Amino acid sequence: MGNDGWTPRATRLADARLMQRTRMRKSGGVH
Repeated sequence: MGNDGWTPRATRLADARLMQRTRMRKSGGVH
């Protein structure tokens, strides 16, 4: 599986984005 090199990276990026979105929402930022 040569894709095993970028797969984890993409997952981590998506997780970070999701976390940031949730944090912003909790703060009261709809954007």
